[in-house]
Amino acid sequence: MLVAAPGLADTQECAAAYEKAQELKQETNLRQARDQLLVCAQDSCPDFIKGDCGKWLGEVEAAMPSVVFVVRDADGNDIVDVTVKMGEDVLVEQLDGRAVNVNPGQQTFTFEIPGQDPVTKKVLITQGQKNRAVKIQLERDDPGEGEGGGATGEGDGATIDGGEVLEGTPNRTLAYIFGGVGGAGLISFAAFAAIGKSDENGLRDSCSPNCEDSQVDGVKKKYLIADVSLVLGIVSLGVGTYFFIKPPKSDAKAEAKVERTKPQLSFDVGATRRGGFATVLGRF
Repeated sequence: MLVAAPGLADTQECAAAYEKAQELKQETNLRQARDQLLVCAQDSCPDFIKGDCGKWLGEVEAAMPSVVFVVRDADGNDIVDVTVKMGEDVLVEQLDGRAVNVNPGQQTFTFEIPGQDPVTKKVLITQGQKNRAVKIQLERDDPGEGEGGGATGEGDGATIDGGEVLEGTPNRTLAYIFGGVGGAGLISFAAFAAIGKSDENGLRDSCSPNCEDSQVDGVKKKYLIADVSLVLGIVSLGVGTYFFIKPPKSDAKAEAKVERTKPQLSFDVGATRRGGFATVLGRF
């Protein structure tokens, strides 16, 4: 953005701009340094001042980065009625697609859009970088929420003002609890099934077919515990899986998506000579 000097400068103004430009240049405040150099590089200034300022002006122009601001609505349409500030300085009052000179370093840009809350974005600007696109994508308002909605920065993955889906901590806690119960159920199933099979083999070798009812009942009880443990393990793992993929309640869109894709599970339990059986059917 060019800043023309207000008329021809006299010798005192040239000298003041000459000194000030050097200070600003050392501070890498290139925008203001450039304004001062435009003053002391005028033909009305003494030759040595004009010569130095002209050389420094070229160096500052080459080193000063520039950015192009782009703001889009939720449908991807460009918005031009936007005021952009860098700190307290107003850079533009309306977007026109042209590059704007900025200082190098980490800068905070504030985007003021009618009908929206101000959106801020921190960007690390590299010295000498030209025409860098700084983009803001507005998000569609969620029902029941206040005006303004959120905005995300395109290209860098940064969340600017909302829009980031946070992990549902309560859901994950329930998932871990049911997952632990499910794992314990499967371990119990394996243990009691193995013990029951061992006892059954022992009875077959020692007293079959004249074993006492109490001995047979002991084996059946172990198989029954194994079957119940299996059902408990499968059901708990299914519930844990549901809570693991279930989004936070605050994210209505993700909730609806998971509702359409969540696992559909069905269980069946029946009796056998050894106590019972369990089956599980599902769609994932």
